[in-house]
Amino acid sequence: MSLLTKAIFTKFGSLVDKSIKIELVTLEFDAEMIQGIGELLGENVNIYITKGLISPETTAILDDTAVEGMPIKTKTCSQRLRQAIWRLWEQEGAKGSDEEHYNLKMEEIIDHVKSKLE
Repeated sequence: MSLLTKAIFTKFGSLVDKSIKIELVTLEFDAEMIQGIGELLGENVNIYITKGLISPETTAILDDTAVEGMPIKTKTCSQRLRQAIWRLWEQEGAKGSDEEHYNLKMEEIIDHVKSKLE
């Protein structure tokens, strides 16, 4: 799926793992476009941001750009686990410190794995 749309760049912030979170606000999309965007959640996508107009030549280059051989930075399993535990802490009402919650959940995971050992 390819998407080319105008958007207002409303917010960004750096995260603990040194990645950044970008927030954009777009015009309304139809149901099909919303479904297509939803299917991209969690996927690695290419983003091109410009303040100016995009020429047909640039669009063609973007469509033909090969990303083979370009390393895609993805989160490690431990970074993903930490983020999931943090989200759980948030959803459970953010009681206590997030670090205490993280340590407690990690101990639960470790105990679960140990219980599977012979």
